[in-house]
Amino acid sequence: MLNEAMDSYVRHWRKRHARGEVYIVRYADDAILSFEHKADADALRTALEEQLQRYGLELNEAKTHLRRFGRNSSRGGGRSETFDFLGLTHIAGKDRRGRYLVKRKTARKKMRRSLELMRLWCRKHRHEPLAWQWKELSAKLRGHYAYYGIRGNLRSLGEYRYQVWKYWRQCL
Repeated sequence: MLNEAMDSYVRHWRKRHARGEVYIVRYADDAILSFEHKADADALRTALEEQLQRYGLELNEAKTHLRRFGRNSSRGGGRSETFDFLGLTHIAGKDRRGRYLVKRKTARKKMRRSLELMRLWCRKHRHEPLAWQWKELSAKLRGHYAYYGIRGNLRSLGEYRYQVWKYWRQCL
């Protein structure tokens, strides 16, 4: 309910006060708000803090960041920053033709955690029949590929597969 109220408030604020483009991307209780102008970001942050105080809530300062990101983020000096969202690191970059592109790759933290879980799984099930292990590992890899198999993430997928193969071989 509160997420819907925040979305509604941001849409309303955008129509009345924003000077440039404003986008909101939400998944469950996580959200990314992106702005064309820094002044819009500062103004909405202040307005959101006031709105949340009415409900006795506050923004989590540890998770609330203002970052330079996007096509024109290098104007006025500085570089575009990266950020992690939903297990992917988002990077402002260019494709082979020089056009702007948001590149995404598996976040380091998620990669390490997933590989550690696979290593433990291989150790735990090393005495099971080989055909069963192969079937289970294949299913786990397909699940990983289904989530992280996006444009530009092939290197991370290959590294993940190699590390899983290495752990499985060591446990056998």
